[in-house]
Amino acid sequence: MFWFFERDDARLHYEVRRKSDGDAFELVITADNGRQRVEQFREAGEVEARSRQLQERLQAAGWRTPATRRSGMLGMRLFERARARQTG
Repeated sequence: MFWFFERDDARLHYEVRRKSDGDAFELVITADNGRQRVEQFREAGEVEARSRQLQERLQAAGWRTPATRRSGMLGMRLFERARARQTG
């Protein structure tokens, strides 16, 4: 799942995904210049908490979701549904 943010002329996005070689998760933050930072998590709850924290910090720093891509909350709801299917 992707979340998109912009502030002035800058843009960034981040993705939460399952690692290709196992059951762990990655949160990949991509800046406007293409530079990426990858954080790894063992549990879905850990990456979910980090994603929420990142959204809050970005918004507090003036980053907003683009008007045409209000994906943040939708993405989180989809993530929560997928997690419920895994554990349920």
